[in-house]
Amino acid sequence: MQHFRLRSLANSRRSTTGSLDLKSSTDDIASAYRKVPSRFVQHTTVAVVNPATSKVVLFYLPGSNFGGPAVLNFCSIPTLITHILRVMFAIAEGAFFDDAIHVDPAAHGDSAQKTASWLYDILGWAFKPTKSAPPNYANPYLGLVCDLTLAVTRNLIDIRAKESTRVKALSMLCTHLTIKTLTPAAASKLYGLVRFTLIAPFNRLGLAMLQPFQVRQHARGHDSHPMPLNSQLRDAMSALCKYLQRVPTAQVTLVPSGRKPVIV
Repeated sequence: MQHFRLRSLANSRRSTTGSLDLKSSTDDIASAYRKVPSRFVQHTTVAVVNPATSKVVLFYLPGSNFGGPAVLNFCSIPTLITHILRVMFAIAEGAFFDDAIHVDPAAHGDSAQKTASWLYDILGWAFKPTKSAPPNYANPYLGLVCDLTLAVTRNLIDIRAKESTRVKALSMLCTHLTIKTLTPAAASKLYGLVRFTLIAPFNRLGLAMLQPFQVRQHARGHDSHPMPLNSQLRDAMSALCKYLQRVPTAQVTLVPSGRKPVIV
């Protein structure tokens, strides 16, 4: 259904005098998991230690806590709403947990986003206004930027890490190479930042360069104490500093060509 919808949008350019560009907009469901009801007490109870009395206090929540049960129970909601938007409103809609993305021709303005917002709202799962991103050729989604500039003309979508992520990761790497130390907490943060810049162009193959960070991240008893860089960390950080100065962009096809993959 989605491929048919996207193919129809792309092919319709042939019969128009102007270009039919595509734009995407994104939204985030407000307090998504806390809205999931549950009759199981173990899913709606939080135990917190009161620092004043050193006693455990139980809190009962109206919805599920963030965790396995809440996520599994919640995912059926965006799956259903996404299906309704695709079938009944012919919107190229997608959702990943509580993050929704809407794709529509640029000439349609924000009609896809407004329609999705209306449906989510009347069903009791309103979007968070501060997390709403209006239609644009390139919008961040799930930590990466999806650029639809070439979607219609060349059937390609550019996927890259956010510039702010690249700059922050590069700055942290250069700093720790200079001071020649890295705490487990800093290794964990660097792993998360650099991971986004590697996954886009290389999928999971690029994560091999991050193994030294994982080893340091799980070093016990030294969370806040500086630890000297070993040779593996120095080599990985030096290579990543050069890589982050010019990160390649990944390209995927908007509509699958149907060609069989070539395996070398």
